Amino acid sequence: IKRTPSGAVLVYFSDGDRSGVELIDPETAAALGPYEPPAVMRWMKNLHRSFLLDETGRIATGTTATLMLLLSLSGAFLLAARSGGWRKIFHPVCGTGPQRLHVTLSRIAVCGLLLSASTGLYLSAGSLELIPDAAEAEAEFPAEAISGTPLPVQSLTALQTTDLNDLRELVYPYAGNPADPYSLLTNHGAGIIHPATGALIAFEAHSARRKIYEFIYLLHTGEGLWWLALLLGLCALCVPAL
Repeated sequence: IKRTPSGAVLVYFSDGDRSGVELIDPETAAALGPYEPPAVMRWMKNLHRSFLLDETGRIATGTTATLMLLLSLSGAFLLAARSGGWRKIFHPVCGTGPQRLHVTLSRIAVCGLLLSASTGLYLSAGSLELIPDAAEAEAEFPAEAISGTPLPVQSLTALQTTDLNDLRELVYPYAGNPADPYSLLTNHGAGIIHPATGALIAFEAHSARRKIYEFIYLLHTGEGLWWLALLLGLCALCVPAL
């Protein structure tokens, strides 16, 4: 079971020779139908992250982020100089219609572009392994053997105390294997749940580096924060006009 940043809950399953992904209602657990990410969105993500060119494309996007950061910084200084200083950057401006429009759009766009470019540069450096890896936490499997009769999943205490808003992934044990535990991944870390007691028998919190990565990823994408996504989109739409 996976919960996306937008709140959608997906169930990945296999049943004999059949496997698939179902979108479910998180309140009723009712199946809402098979889930398949729109092909156009997959294409857009690949275009944005690598220009559809794999490793070469990732280098190109990192270079583009660097150039956008330089353009945004230099534009901010030019905007301040034209306005008569940083304190007057939002004062009324003189000039022709196109000049005033350019300044107005620059005021809207510059903060969002600085944010997108700087965070994009960090993410590009991570994908190119130029900075240390910020992998998700992984809980160590307990050394002692797991035994006992598995409880019904709705009786597991560790799951009852987990907020759905914190859930990222829950992996069920293999069917018919009482020694296989549940694996839980949340916003706070990764854990192992004993199937017979329902207790969390191992837990590993996310590292500080991972939390920094996730915060920067959130700022870059606005994923899960609709208002930030709209602001970043508005700033990006200013670029063609500028």
